[in-house]
Amino acid sequence: MEQLVGVFIIGHEKTKKITNRDGFEYDFTTFNVLGKTSDIIEREADMIIYGDLQTIKGEDGTPQERRTLRFRSDGNILCGTRFRNFPKEIDNDVTTFIKTFKDAVLGLYGGNEKAVEEAKAEQEAKAEKQAENLVVQEANTPEAIKDKITLVIETMEKEDKIKCAKFFKETLGNADYKKSDDVEGLTKALEFVKSV
Repeated sequence: MEQLVGVFIIGHEKTKKITNRDGFEYDFTTFNVLGKTSDIIEREADMIIYGDLQTIKGEDGTPQERRTLRFRSDGNILCGTRFRNFPKEIDNDVTTFIKTFKDAVLGLYGGNEKAVEEAKAEQEAKAEKQAENLVVQEANTPEAIKDKITLVIETMEKEDKIKCAKFFKETLGNADYKKSDDVEGLTKALEFVKSV
C-alpha cells in the first residue's frame, strides 16, 4: 500500500493594516501566529493555501457561497506555492485538489510519469537512508548504551553484578556506569555484561 507523508499546518487568519513606503494603507491577511513562527512557515512551506469563502451572485440573482482554495496572492492575502503549474485558485474539493497537485508535479517533469516515479523512488531511498543513520546515531548515544546495560544487569545474580561493578570501575573509572558518558567505555562495558 502506498503511503504519503506530509506536514499540514492549519491555522486561523488575522488581518493587519500595512502602510507602504508611499504612505498607502491597506489590509493584509496573514497567519494568526507569532512573528517568528510565521517566518519559519513562510520560509519552509511548499504551499501556503488560503481557504476563501466568497459570496457571488447566482443565476437567479440571489447571493450564493463559493468556497475556494487560493494559491496565488492578490497582494492582500498571504498565500503561494513553489509549484509553477498550480492555478491561482480551485474549488475547495478534495478530488480537485489531488488532481491539481498530481498535474502540477507531473508538469515539473514535462509530463513524464516514469521520471516522476524515479524521482519518488530516489526520495524514498534517501529518506530511508536518513532514518537508518538517525537510528544508528541514537543507538550509539551514552543513554542508549546505558539502557542496554541496565536491561542485561537487571536479570543477573548478585555475584555477577559485583563482577560487572569491578569491570565498570576499571574501564569507566566508576562502579556506577550510569555516571559515565564515555561511549567507547560504555560499549566495552555492554560487551562485558553480555559475556557474563
